[in-house]
Amino acid sequence: MYIDVGGHFDVKKVYHEGFERPVIDAEEQGIVNFFRRGWFSKEAFRCDGEVTYLDKGVRKKAFRIYGHWNDTV
Repeated sequence: MYIDVGGHFDVKKVYHEGFERPVIDAEEQGIVNFFRRGWFSKEAFRCDGEVTYLDKGVRKKAFRIYGHWNDTV
């Protein structure tokens, strides 16, 4: 038995100043998608995502990430 990670996760930049309530920066954000393996898939542990930023009210892609979440570099 094992745990098969799947779904998407939102990554947000948060500022902490002392013990006050944290402030979320809406300018930059990231989304990471984890894909379930399935019974016959060869792409086990695959994930991808992108980091975006806000430019004059329009969300633009800064860069894309991809790979396998269990790899080491």
